[in-house]
Formats: sequence, structure tokens, C-alpha cells
Amino acid sequence: MSDQPIAGISVARLEELYALGMPRPPRSAEAAIAFDLAARAMAAAAPISISRTAFVDLSGDDETAAIGNPALPYLTAQAAYGALAAANVIDAYQYALHLGVNSGSWSIDLSADWNTAIFVTGKGDRLSKLLITGIGANGANGANGTDTALDNEYAGAAGSGLPGSASPSVNLFSDKTVEISVTLTGGNGGNGGAGGNATGENSYGGNGGDGGQGGASGVLSLTNAILGEIRLTGGDAGYSGAGGAGTQANGNDGYGGNGGSGQLATIENCIQNGVFVANGGVGSYPASFGGNSTNIRARNSVFYNAVTLEAGDGPSYGLYGDIFLDGCYAPNLSGMRDIWLSGSAYQFYACENFHDMSIDGTTGGESPSSNRVIPGYPF
Repeated sequence: MSDQPIAGISVARLEELYALGMPRPPRSAEAAIAFDLAARAMAAAAPISISRTAFVDLSGDDETAAIGNPALPYLTAQAAYGALAAANVIDAYQYALHLGVNSGSWSIDLSADWNTAIFVTGKGDRLSKLLITGIGANGANGANGTDTALDNEYAGAAGSGLPGSASPSVNLFSDKTVEISVTLTGGNGGNGGAGGNATGENSYGGNGGDGGQGGASGVLSLTNAILGEIRLTGGDAGYSGAGGAGTQANGNDGYGGNGGSGQLATIENCIQNGVFVANGGVGSYPASFGGNSTNIRARNSVFYNAVTLEAGDGPSYGLYGDIFLDGCYAPNLSGMRDIWLSGSAYQFYACENFHDMSIDGTTGGESPSSNRVIPGYPF
């Protein structure tokens, strides 16, 4: 047990924390769980040395910036993040991204999962804001079937659309000095190709291709952060391809793809200022399903705004995600203290230390009945 790394904290960072006085992990299972939680909290609070910090400021210059030098800041968070990620590949140490004052938001577009070794810090709530965006790639469209002019022949069937890719995932630690917004969107599925046409006597049109499935929204894990808007959306499905025309019979249309689903969002020790919206992707006709919404687990967090879970639309709706809350509080500021639910089948779990939050359904949704609110659900 003592040699095992802690999830989300690099081995090199753990050695630094040990040097700062954090005890090494115990060997009993129960003590190890408590140690794991304590280590996460210490990792979020313990300072990272200036030598491994990239500073971002409106007066910066991406060309001349240098990690570890506050006098040579980066102009963009994108460039600073890229430099830190490259440095971490070489030495596996923990690094910090320090964001300066900005009346707007610093932004980072992800082409891969967030590097968990990069800690986010800044000048203070509402002074430093960060928008992280991750979008999955769209699936390619299927090829059309080949035509034929021969008698008593079948035209070529079309290819199916490829599935969209899942969006990058984000596993991020902060110190509540930056308001962090995250938008993760799965790629759309490709459209099915059209079946080939048959013009000869007694010939048959080719079948259309199926639409590709939408990509999933990435896994989200935010620890010790102030949250702006969080939007997690599954990709939409590709459309079915039409069957080709034939002199004897037309080809069949393809099937529609399913919408992309959400995965898991974990919120620990956070303050939510903006809306939290998780939607399944839209399924395409015929005979498909909308994507399921994201599952949400929140612990020891404060909600100042609404959480909305929506199942994806389609010939058949997707499902709600489940909500698990432990030690959460929602003060009634500006009338906003609701978990909003819309869609179909879901479970809601409110643990004993769940405080002052009403549970309401939107139009077309429903409030959880007593047998769906399960106290004491184990995290």
C-alpha cells in the first residue's frame, strides 16, 4: 500500500509533499482511504515552487516567456499550458499555471485529456477566469453505393457513418483563486451513404448506410475549484442514408445512429457559481436512442445555481444520469437552489449531510418520489 501512487497526484509531487512533512501512507485499508483524501487536500493547498510555475499576463509574450520567471509571462493560457505539458513529459513533476487579472476569460482548447500534473491558480475569484474547451472529432460520412445499369443486378450498398470521438476529459485541481468554466462536447456521428441506383431491367437499388453514433462527453473531475459554467454534451448521431432506386425494388434506408452519452462528473470541495448543464446527444431517425445524461457525484460543495440534466432527444429518449450528493449545500440566493431534472428514468441519492436544496422537475420532467431519494448512499 505504501508504494502505491495516489490518483491524480504524480509520484514526483508526492515526494515533494513527503518532504514538506506529509506522512507516508499507512498499510491498513481504512487508514489508506483516509490518507488518500488527506493527500489530495494537501496537494491542492501546498504551494508549487516558482521554478515550475508558468505565469500568464496581458502584458506577456508567448515568444519570450519562460517557465519559472514571473518577469517573463505568457500572453495566452494556451501557450503556457502547452509549455507546462511539454515540461511534465520530461521530468514528471507537478507544475502550476498562474493566471493574471483579466476582465474576460483566459482560454485553453484541449486536443487531448487535461494534464493532471498541472495545477491551476490565479489572482482571486472573479479576477482570474479560465474557460477550458474540449470537442471530439466528428465521424466521417459513409461512402455512397455504386450504381449499376445491368439487368437483374443489385446496386452497391452504402457505407455507414463512423462514430464521433469522445471529447477530451478534464481532471483538474485548483485552490479557489480562479473561476473555471468547462465545455466538453462529443463529436457528431457521420452520416450514412446513399445506396446505389439500379437502372437495368429487374434490378435492385442498394441499401443506405447507417448513421454513426455520437461521441461521449469526456469525464470531468474538479477538486477545490470555483466553477463558472459547466456544459457537458454528447455528440449528435449521424443521419441514415437513403436506399437507392431500382427498377424491381428500391433499397432500404439505413438506420439512424444513437446520440452520444455523458460519462461521470465528480465535483469535490467546489463552489458552483454558474449553471451546470449535462445533455445527451440527439439520436437520428429511424430506430435509435438519444444519449444518456452525465452522472454527477458532488461532495462537500456549495451550489449557487441550477443543475440541469437532460436526456438526448430522438426516436426514443435517452436516460437521466444519476446524482449523488454528500455534504452539499445550496443557499437560497436569488431564488436559485434547485436541482432541475428533465427526461426519463433516473435515481437521486441525497446523503445524510445534504442541506437546504429543493429537488424540482421541469416541464416534461418529474420530481423524485420518496422511493427515489435514498439517504445514506455510500460514495
